Amino acid sequence: IGDASAVPALIALARHNDDKDLFLRHGIVMGLFGVKDRASWTQFSDDESAAVRMAVLLTMRRHRDPALARFLQDADTALSFEAIRAINDLPIEGATSQLAAHLPKLGVANDNVERMMHTRVINANWYAADVASATRLLAHASDTTLHPRQRVEALIAIEAWRDEVTVDGST
Repeated sequence: IGDASAVPALIALARHNDDKDLFLRHGIVMGLFGVKDRASWTQFSDDESAAVRMAVLLTMRRHRDPALARFLQDADTALSFEAIRAINDLPIEGATSQLAAHLPKLGVANDNVERMMHTRVINANWYAADVASATRLLAHASDTTLHPRQRVEALIAIEAWRDEVTVDGST
């Protein structure tokens, strides 16, 4: 409805749902997305409820808001991973450099989901193609605590440094 007066009820519903019903979460996000006064819902970015923070993050994703990079540091890995996905997969301009800088903060990837997060952050460094990104990728490739596949991906990004890739008809 676009009315900020609906935000408290949507936030309360997100808290109550606690991400149990993903269809309901989608409805909450769409409700927040329609609210014109963004400050009325972005104020919940630091809420104690991970479900509320996720609703805010997903709404920011729909807006392609680079401020969602703040969730890269969220203590809840589900939120951090969702921020990584949003920034890399859309991509969200203005947040890619923050995603690239996140590479040293990633720990050892213990499963396929964590490995995919590493791949996305490596990808952000490849797209940035600056000295800081090259330094991060080389450090990642040199880290013997990481899975060899992760190290190789960093080396592949360095090897492909000057390759031009066409995405959706543009370079």
